[in-house]
Amino acid sequence: MKHIYSFLAVMVIGAFAFAGNGAVTTVVTHNYVTVVTNPSSGSNEYKAWGVFPSGSVKYRKVNVNLAYKCPQGMTCGEWDYIDRLMLRRKGGVSRPSEDIELVRFITPYGLSSNFNSSWSFDWDMDITDFSTFLHDSVEIGYIHTGYETSVGRGWSVKVTFTITEGTPICETLEMDRLWSGSYPYGSATYSINDSLAAKTIPADNNAELITFRLNHTGHGSDADYCSEFCDKYRILYYDGAGVDTVRRWRKCGINELYPQGGTWVYDRGNWCPGSIVYPYLKQFPLSAEGSHTLKIGLESHSGDGSAREDITAYAFRQKKPTDMDDVALLDVMNPTSKKVYLRMNPTCAAPRVIVRNAGKNRVEQINFRYYLDNQPELFYYYHCNIPSLGIDTVTLPYTMVPNMPDQLFVVYVTSVNNQTPGFPYDDTLRTVTNTTASPLTSLLDTTVVLHIRTNVEGNEVGYKIFDGEGNVVYQRAVGSMASSTLYTDTMNLFPGCYKMEVYDVDDSGGDGLGFWANSAAGTGQLWLKRKNGQIIKIFPTDYGAITRMSFTVGGVSTEVPIDMAVKELPYTLAANLYPNPAGEYFIIDISCTESDNFQFQLFDVEGKLVHSAVYSNTPGISKRIATSSFARGIYIAKITGSKGVVQRKLILD
Repeated sequence: MKHIYSFLAVMVIGAFAFAGNGAVTTVVTHNYVTVVTNPSSGSNEYKAWGVFPSGSVKYRKVNVNLAYKCPQGMTCGEWDYIDRLMLRRKGGVSRPSEDIELVRFITPYGLSSNFNSSWSFDWDMDITDFSTFLHDSVEIGYIHTGYETSVGRGWSVKVTFTITEGTPICETLEMDRLWSGSYPYGSATYSINDSLAAKTIPADNNAELITFRLNHTGHGSDADYCSEFCDKYRILYYDGAGVDTVRRWRKCGINELYPQGGTWVYDRGNWCPGSIVYPYLKQFPLSAEGSHTLKIGLESHSGDGSAREDITAYAFRQKKPTDMDDVALLDVMNPTSKKVYLRMNPTCAAPRVIVRNAGKNRVEQINFRYYLDNQPELFYYYHCNIPSLGIDTVTLPYTMVPNMPDQLFVVYVTSVNNQTPGFPYDDTLRTVTNTTASPLTSLLDTTVVLHIRTNVEGNEVGYKIFDGEGNVVYQRAVGSMASSTLYTDTMNLFPGCYKMEVYDVDDSGGDGLGFWANSAAGTGQLWLKRKNGQIIKIFPTDYGAITRMSFTVGGVSTEVPIDMAVKELPYTLAANLYPNPAGEYFIIDISCTESDNFQFQLFDVEGKLVHSAVYSNTPGISKRIATSSFARGIYIAKITGSKGVVQRKLILD
């Protein structure tokens, strides 16, 4: 029987009605407002009030969605400008402005034929940390910056807050403002690190942890192309000790919004055109007695001062989770029609979901159930090691092939550490396969031909073909292909699900087989064909760093293991590898709550199967495996039972 939760949803625009635990409230503050620049000042703000639930209502999660389209009768904006969603006043027009940056966003390069009256895109951001401010009447400001013409060009923007009621994972009690500004970087007369002085977080008898949240992007350009195009690192200090060093950098050739105009493919200072700026988050313990300090420091740089680092940071004093064993399903990466994952979809490959440990205990096992509507339900016991508040991406095994347009996909959690999830309203997600707008290619013939003509930068190009198990079955490694050369690779495939990835890798981020800003490299070709020469798909050449395609061969359908769809057994599969790192040998221990047959497979980092064995019909196994025939390096071990799969990383040194 399919698992369906009943939710009470209240949809409002500037109004709220009480609904109860697990209820969902939607507040729209900007309903496709046309935003244009103010060339005289470089900034234009659009303010609107929204009515949120009262202060007595606890929030489990707050999400904000930014939806964009071209304004009616106008063209989309041309340039990649910084936009911000700000929380201004709360409680009434006479209150002072809070001036809190909720979201930072970079507008797309919208001056291209793809940005027309039918174009739209949207992005989501979790802003639950700010939930204490989002009650009753709240003024939200949308700031659009830039200097392009304000006549006949702009964006149509919708801002939607979605609030799920319930026990907070980490309830915010207080927020401390740390730094906020655009700081010169590399100036001989100004030290950016002096401006980013240590900030004190006071002791708190009620709070137990600090969540540090940072928006940090680099802009401007000096002789070293800093800060927009220079890769620099940042150090985070807690109580005077360096605790994390990260690159202030982002890969743009994999940008979810594709195609765009402009130089969208080039990597930048922690931002990409047409994308939300993802905040840096880190948790620290908070003492009931004695204060703590937070500070950030940037890699030293010498320039003319025209480079700037745009930094806004907050520290949230919060309670720890109240539930012992709990996870929250955050998102489905595939299958989905969600726009930020369209470059990964449609697909027949194993579903991927993002989960967060929402409990106090370390999560070691999650039991999933999942299905496509009108297809058998599958289940998977995922063995893991997720610390409290940690996030993990989980691949759910088995090929899943949609058999109808825009089919519903459902995934839910039945238990965590063999316990019922603590909060039952965020353990289920539903998505729709993107098979109407972009149908999944189905080939009856088991032979396909990949036609690649490289440009003059052939050493940057490569490809891999993965089967439904994630194994690489055909490939040409990046660096192995000659320039200005035609490769016609015939691939004989078994019936099943396949994914093709074609890469372009360079120091700037990857610009495909042909890009307008690199005309000197020329333009190649990328076609997938049947063995009779009929073209299946012609791929655009300006794909950035990667382009993907999923397809089925031989009329394959959703893979259903024996008995999995008809009954659920009290079955738990566990496996350990030790010593790890291993030397001359390693031992695999497999345990199961009932007798089963197990397949053990070992794959190298390229996906090549290097060892395989079958162990039969016993719930407890311990095998010693010599490593003399294996190269030193990292491997993935996969243990498959009839009703469960476990994967472990193994290091041979």
